[in-house]
Amino acid sequence: MTEVIFALGAQDDLAGVTTYCDYPDAARKLPKVGDFSNPSLERIVGLKPDLVIVNLPEQNRIKTELEQYKIPVFVTEPESLADIYRDITNLGGRIGRQRAADSLVAYMRKHIRPTGRKAKSVYIELSPRPLITIGRNNFLNEMVGMAGGKNIFDDLGRPYPAVNQEEVIKR
Repeated sequence: MTEVIFALGAQDDLAGVTTYCDYPDAARKLPKVGDFSNPSLERIVGLKPDLVIVNLPEQNRIKTELEQYKIPVFVTEPESLADIYRDITNLGGRIGRQRAADSLVAYMRKHIRPTGRKAKSVYIELSPRPLITIGRNNFLNEMVGMAGGKNIFDDLGRPYPAVNQEEVIKR
C-alpha cells in the first residue's frame, strides 16, 4: 500500500511505513513502525496518524488495538486482483485521491495481463519461521498464474498456509 500511496501522489501525507517498505526510494526515509506482521502500536500512535492501512488477516491484532485508541483504519484483505483494484479505488476515495486511483486502476487493468507462457513450478516463501507460502485464494497466486507460473501449493485453500520444508522439497 505504500507504493499505492506514492502512485496516487499522496506520499507527503504518509506519517510512517513498515520496515520493508523500500520502494520508491523516498519510502526508505519515512519513520518505520515495525515489520508487516508485528507493527508497533506505540510507534503508530506516536505518529498521530489520521488513518492507518491494515491488511487482514495478518494485521488483525493491530487493527483491534488501533480501534481501541479510536484511530481510523482502512482494511484491505485482497484475495484477487479485482480485490486490489477495489481497495485502490476505495482508498483513493478515502484520502481524496479518487481521480488518481481510478487512473491507476485503469492503467493496471490495461497492463497486467496473462503472458500465455508455459507454466513453470513456482514456490513463494513469505516467512521462514514458520514456513508460510501462498495457497489458492489470494492475489499472489493469481499473479503467478498470469506470469506463466504454477504455484506448487495452489491446491491449498487457505490464502497463506504454513507448510513444512519436506513438502516444499517434495513438490
